[in-house]
Amino acid sequence: MTKLGAIEQSPWSILQNSKAARKAYDNAWNIAGRAPIFCKITKRTTKDGKSKKFYRKKACINKHPYLIAASGAAAKAASIVANECNMLREEVHEESARAPWLPQVSAGAKLVLEQFLCAISQEATRNAHVVREGSGTTKRINAKHMQLGWDVVIENVFANATLVPKRVFINPPVSKKAKKKEGGKTKDVEDNERDDDYKDDADEEE
Repeated sequence: MTKLGAIEQSPWSILQNSKAARKAYDNAWNIAGRAPIFCKITKRTTKDGKSKKFYRKKACINKHPYLIAASGAAAKAASIVANECNMLREEVHEESARAPWLPQVSAGAKLVLEQFLCAISQEATRNAHVVREGSGTTKRINAKHMQLGWDVVIENVFANATLVPKRVFINPPVSKKAKKKEGGKTKDVEDNERDDDYKDDADEEE
């Protein structure tokens, strides 16, 4: 390996630390599916008389939704890149209609996503329960309670990650009123009425 200078050594060290940490996380989550908390372990005796452990993963979500989400994300990315190439007048390489890109999702990534979805679902249900108790109208959680619970969870979890706020509230402008005399009586005039009364000097000359 070529010896790096002092200026190059610092960014190289940071990149190496990042790669090592990412590899360790990947290895940990890829074997987490065999942990007792995430699977059901049974011991069986094989035909040759040896005892063997069998692992059955406890999955709340099967693999089909992950494939649908990965396929949709790939199609969306391909569409965005193709539009940018068309805008810049670059050649667009079309995907194969028979074999479009389908990103693979590792077992560890599926497990992380499942734990994340379960956690935010539990939080949304807890929020809905709090809303139900606060309203005091029903004894069961209904769709409106769950909607409010999910709104709070999405705001708390994803608000800091969004580039722009999801909702922008703009107060209506306060209309200023002026006094106008008509027949000896004062009358309130809105801004648009005052604008109608204004005449430009060029209009008067005509």
